Parts: sequence; C-alpha cells; structure tokens
Amino acid sequence: MERFKEQVLPHIKHPDKKREAIELLGGYYVMETYKKIAKIIHKNKGINSQQIAQLANRKKCHRELTALTEAGFLIRNRKKVDESFKYGITEKGYQWITRSD
Repeated sequence: MERFKEQVLPHIKHPDKKREAIELLGGYYVMETYKKIAKIIHKNKGINSQQIAQLANRKKCHRELTALTEAGFLIRNRKKVDESFKYGITEKGYQWITRSD
C-alpha cells in the first residue's frame, strides 16, 4: 500500500477518484456512492437485498450492503434461518446520509 501511495496516488487527477483512493488507503471501505442504497433502506425499513437491488436499478448489491453493515451504518436481521435478511438503518447511518459534504 505504501508503494501505491507513493507511486500511483500523486498521478490521480480526478478529485472524486483521488478522495476514494485516500479513503480506501485509510481503511474506510464505504464510498459516498453507497448513500443511495442507505437512503433506500431508510425509506423502506425491513427491506431485503433483492428489493434493494430492484429499487437501485442493479442486479445485486451485496458488496455495498456488507460494507455498510460492517461499518455500522446498517443492521440486518432475520427471524428464520431460511428467510432472507431484512435491513434497517442505524443512527450512525442516518447521520451519514443526512450529512451534507
């Protein structure tokens, strides 16, 4: 990672790409583009991953859901083992989606 920081990062010109690269180097795996998914979950409490993907116009969004859950922005639960996970937003997630950058 140090090599990337020294050799590649100085040559990234696009401000959004540079910010994302710095965030990834810092261990922050949740990108600003994931806010769309968090907002969908905020509006539709108890929604499952298939419904989220439909509303986000994507085939699947497992990577984003995992990153948001591990960062503490979302909670997921299910009542039965064979049931799909239902997602909800945490207070930390709500603060993140309402914060303006």
